[in-house]
Amino acid sequence: MADPAAGPHPQAAEDAGSSVDPRIMAALMRLPVRQRQVVALRLFLDLDTASTAEVLGVAPSTVKAHLARALAALRDVLIPEQHQEIF
Repeated sequence: MADPAAGPHPQAAEDAGSSVDPRIMAALMRLPVRQRQVVALRLFLDLDTASTAEVLGVAPSTVKAHLARALAALRDVLIPEQHQEIF
């Protein structure tokens, strides 16, 4: 098994990057490694919280916390302030 601390596999990131808006990829790369791992596993690979927690060796509540922080950070970077109140 790959070392989860190393982040998503480089080839997987390249494959995901080919279909993801470059602004989103840039914002993802600014996230801390663990948040980026959770986003990759939960949103790109569509794992559930329990499976993501097992892969990363953390509690499900930790996965939820990292995902919430990552989405908030992405929202701050990608959505102009005047539109954030909608979300």
